[in-house]
Amino acid sequence: MKRPLTIITIALLTALILYACGSTIRTADTSLVTITIGEGQKTALLRAEKATPWSRLLYFLADAKLLPKAYAAIPQEVAVVVVTVSAPDMTAMVTVVPVAGLTEIAITVEVPNGMNRNFLVEGFDASSIVVYRGQASVDLRGDPVSLTINLASVADTLPPTFSGLTLVSNTSYTSMQLSWSAATDNVTPSANIVYFIYQAVTPDGEVYVAPSYTTAPGATAYEVAGLIPGNTYYFVVRARDATGNIDSNTVERSQAQPGLHVATTGDDTTGDGSSTSPFRTITQALSFPSGTNIFVSQGTYSSVVGGWPGSETFPLTLRTGTALFCTGLNYATVISGRGQPVTGVIMNDPNGSGSTLVDGCTIEAPSISDQSNSGIEDSGFSMTIRNTKVLGTFSGVSFGQTGIVLGGDSLVADTVIAGFSGGEGGSIGVTIGGGNVLVTRSTVSGNDDGISISGGTVTIEQSRITMHNTGIQGNGISVNGGIAVIRNNQIEFNTTGVFVSFASPTITSNTIRDNVNGVMVSGSAGTSPLLNSNSIYCNSNFDLDATSAMEPFDATNNSWDHEPPTIATPATTACPPGTDICYSGPIPDYANYTAAVPGGCGNNLNKF
Repeated sequence: MKRPLTIITIALLTALILYACGSTIRTADTSLVTITIGEGQKTALLRAEKATPWSRLLYFLADAKLLPKAYAAIPQEVAVVVVTVSAPDMTAMVTVVPVAGLTEIAITVEVPNGMNRNFLVEGFDASSIVVYRGQASVDLRGDPVSLTINLASVADTLPPTFSGLTLVSNTSYTSMQLSWSAATDNVTPSANIVYFIYQAVTPDGEVYVAPSYTTAPGATAYEVAGLIPGNTYYFVVRARDATGNIDSNTVERSQAQPGLHVATTGDDTTGDGSSTSPFRTITQALSFPSGTNIFVSQGTYSSVVGGWPGSETFPLTLRTGTALFCTGLNYATVISGRGQPVTGVIMNDPNGSGSTLVDGCTIEAPSISDQSNSGIEDSGFSMTIRNTKVLGTFSGVSFGQTGIVLGGDSLVADTVIAGFSGGEGGSIGVTIGGGNVLVTRSTVSGNDDGISISGGTVTIEQSRITMHNTGIQGNGISVNGGIAVIRNNQIEFNTTGVFVSFASPTITSNTIRDNVNGVMVSGSAGTSPLLNSNSIYCNSNFDLDATSAMEPFDATNNSWDHEPPTIATPATTACPPGTDICYSGPIPDYANYTAAVPGGCGNNLNKF
């Protein structure tokens, strides 16, 4: 409950002497009005006298606290007092006085004499909301005047005035921008009004019990993110004032992500690519100009020799700017090249410039024996592959399968690459030969070799590289060229966790465990490879095999099986299984070591 506010306004009606240029005295017909604010009844008293040099002097002395002046306490919720004096024949006069933290205040204003001088006194809280208001009119004609103004606590029961949502526009594949004109309110300033956003997937489907989103105060736009590509969304926006009053407009705007739709129930002849009349094949959708979003519903999309209605033509070639969204839940949109004599399933247009996207799909690579083929290839141009499964045959039917082939500025995120295992070696989960490539938050599992890097600037991070142990090599990650950073990965259950040959990668902050060999450095890698701050332990043969390294390198700040690490060289005797560091030439610098497994793992053979 608000504490009562009393404003006592004393107006003394007289002729006022003004000073110009600091020395010249002239006379004007004005009044001095003093307003005292404090506790008491909700009233204000006006009293007037002629504004003479003497009355001005008294006011000056009182303001300087040399003469007594009536003061009273200010209610705690009042932060600012605004006095507005207006009349038809004068320019409105507004005086703003901050009072937060004060217990007393007196305001004096000079008002021209005349008829119907209206005095409006308002008290605002810290949020610029009016909490007290009172006003009255008085004639100032030179006679003493006394007037009482009744002040009222402002009880706001009116909602804001708001015309509703104006525009919805697409800002990305998964986001939309909503905009509107600012609402107004009888009490709350527009800058303090917040907006409730209600979202639905059907017309008039908004539920007004609770908003889907709430804006910051004063916002006139909002970006809604995390939308499902290809869906149509409906929105209503309502304004709420500081008291909690919400307007009740039902102005609804909708927007659909633009693009072409494909479904197993569609038809390439009669369909137009809309959500209600989709195409049957991705091939048909890709025949349209570049820059198209293609939304592929749940189902399997494949081809057969000779073709048939609904048969895809592989490889599916993505033109510049094309985004392929597989909208089936839990990777239930399957694009399969199984059993087909094709070289790949999806690739960038080799005559384009990339900037393509593959999202949410299951890609099944071709499975023709002894034929080199791939699941996805960026053709040397930028491609984003995210939230996708790229699957091989998981059996020994092919040699030279590759899940993903990268040579451009590409990104692989939140993706599974698995099953490229012919049993003969040579099938690889991911090969990287150039570009600026990032593989992040992904799982590379059960391939002959996991990731092979021969060129480019490459970062492999926050990923799980595991179960590469059936082929001739069985490397989790092999680095044979380029500039590679391998960090914050889980590398386990491979024949060799990380294999380095004639390259200088940075290998840091990884867990490399339960492989046959944790890290193997071979050939002339120079002195620049960095093997720092990793946990390398429980690898059945060696944690670090440097028997073929031609130069010493930095292997400091790692955690090994033992503390200190066990060191051996086959120059004197064969390195026994379970050795932390086995070397032939110059020994790596392994200073600042710790034990990842106190006591060591011992002979840790047959971890698979």
